[in-house]
Amino acid sequence: MENVTKYKGKCIGVITPSRHIEGFSVHIKKTIKKISSYGIKVKIGPCFNKKHYNNSGTKEERVDEIEKMFLDKDVDIIMSSIGGDGCNQILDIINYDVIKNNPKPIVGFSDITNLILAINTITGITTYHGPNLSSFSKLGGDSLLNVFDTVYGKSKLDFNDFEVIKDGSGRGKLVGGNLFVINNLLPTKYSPIYDRCILFWEDINEGLSSIEYQLYQLHLSGVLDKISGMIIGNIEKSGQGKERPWKDIILELTKEKTYPIIKTNNFGHNVKKFITLPVGKKIEIDTTNKKVPTLS
Repeated sequence: MENVTKYKGKCIGVITPSRHIEGFSVHIKKTIKKISSYGIKVKIGPCFNKKHYNNSGTKEERVDEIEKMFLDKDVDIIMSSIGGDGCNQILDIINYDVIKNNPKPIVGFSDITNLILAINTITGITTYHGPNLSSFSKLGGDSLLNVFDTVYGKSKLDFNDFEVIKDGSGRGKLVGGNLFVINNLLPTKYSPIYDRCILFWEDINEGLSSIEYQLYQLHLSGVLDKISGMIIGNIEKSGQGKERPWKDIILELTKEKTYPIIKTNNFGHNVKKFITLPVGKKIEIDTTNKKVPTLS
């Protein structure tokens, strides 16, 4: 992965805003060592070595870590060490003015969807749905390069291998993340405004009946009426037996919609190649030309 060395001297700030790293520390530390070998500096936040019940630290400790990373002039990109299920606990005590006044890219996915959507919604700063450090042990080296290239604007968002679920073209602001988290945020001020947006989503450990439930939540909340396109990522452990296929569910719920829907395995849990998605950037889906380019 020699191409990563062109970012030599950049500095990654590592935050742990959700669960503790116990059980994943070997993988995460190997990733940090590999990143350091490219000449990229790594600054690890104090919650990395903390454990407070299921989470890395108390709510206050995790928020303090995040805010200090945004304030740190040496840090170029903030990356999450791991996901979990506690990130929503901190959303209402973050000082978003600190983030807005000291903008920098922040990368994460899964439970970190809470954080990247809240920051984008409240501050307007572009955030990035990309791999947590715990994920890189299963990813190709180009996934790391793609994080940097996407953040620094040197690559276009381009899925070369996607399935067209529904033909069409549409453009709008890219928003999304983990399907469960998207629905969980909907009644709150941290949820995006979905009007004319391109919605992307992925999910893990959910049977198809649960996926159907989650998609109906999007339908009942009106999100599916507002968006101008949809990108479906990897659906991990999507169930067996007599459960309805996810494609049938999507087509039924959007049968009166004219916007395009595509499916790719280029983002989500346990994928081989993870393309980082810029939340808040405008993109276009054009199924006729088989392209999903990033718009300026």
